[in-house]
Amino acid sequence: TYFDTRGKGFGCFPKNLTNIFNTLDSINFQNENVSTLTRNELQPFGSKLKKIWFENNAIEVIPVDLFEDTRNLESISFYGNKIITTGF
Repeated sequence: TYFDTRGKGFGCFPKNLTNIFNTLDSINFQNENVSTLTRNELQPFGSKLKKIWFENNAIEVIPVDLFEDTRNLESISFYGNKIITTGF
């Protein structure tokens, strides 16, 4: 299952997304002005998550443990963000 926002005005990563899309394996979250992304937000997807794109957002920091629970990722893109560091 594929979740695609592409500038729908979310502004933050939606909570409980897996409650609605329990087979979700791809997320395309572009142009949403998201500034943070945490391990807790990705954790519910677990090993099912294969692809995430957080392109053209406002992410500056990628936590070192962000992908700890999503180890089966095949494609990741943070293109167009202003990443200055990793860690918290």
